[in-house]
Amino acid sequence: MGDYAKDLKISPVDEEGLSTILCDIEARINARPLTYLSEDPKNPELLTPYHFLTGKNFMDLPEVNPEDEEWVPRVTTTSELRKVWSYPQRLIALWWKRWKAEYIVALNKFQKWPYSNEAPQVGDIVLIDECNVPKNKWKLGKITELYPGKDGIARTAKLRTSIGFIKRPTAKLLLIEPAVPNR
Repeated sequence: MGDYAKDLKISPVDEEGLSTILCDIEARINARPLTYLSEDPKNPELLTPYHFLTGKNFMDLPEVNPEDEEWVPRVTTTSELRKVWSYPQRLIALWWKRWKAEYIVALNKFQKWPYSNEAPQVGDIVLIDECNVPKNKWKLGKITELYPGKDGIARTAKLRTSIGFIKRPTAKLLLIEPAVPNR
């Protein structure tokens, strides 16, 4: 936690804030897929650790209902509430930034193409980098078709996702599992 506090130039988080941050991170890690997309249209869901922990897919926590008699805020002014809420949010955002920089980038075998032999292939399982979507909501897809540019290098891919087929630039695809092992 010291690295996060140092990066944010703020004091360490209290026990409740730390618990909130770690629960959020744990939830998002447990929501990552363990399996491939099923070929069976009756089973479009990917298995995640959440399925084994709770028997269902991950769902964000519901919004707090201030009308609930058991819910009592510790602070009462708007600025205090914003401060209490924003601190863990900044730490979570910092964690996601580091996650992307350290882990997701390590998955990206395509980042150096066309200068390497690591070009995407039909059958590869990929994480689809979506600019305006939080990283924990990025979809998993399977490359079904590649569209080469004038130079013969694949620039666009057709992907099968849990919601259907989409086309994306290959530069936005992060390799999770290659179609051909040990390539």
